[in-house]
Amino acid sequence: MSRRGKTGDEPLRVTCWNVNGVRSATRKGLVNWLQQDAPDFFALQEVRALPQQIPAELTALGLQAHWEP
Repeated sequence: MSRRGKTGDEPLRVTCWNVNGVRSATRKGLVNWLQQDAPDFFALQEVRALPQQIPAELTALGLQAHWEP
């Protein structure tokens, strides 16, 4: 997931997280953490949910997603 709008002069913040369950991580505060840390690129590993099962709280953040099974 990534945010658009960065210029070339700003540092790029990259985060990778092995969540094993994005729905569970969302219930445990993933959205709050994303809002506070505000990474430019956020990669989730070992997500068992299908793209249509991603919690609405995550999609509401305005992030762009690329799904790779």
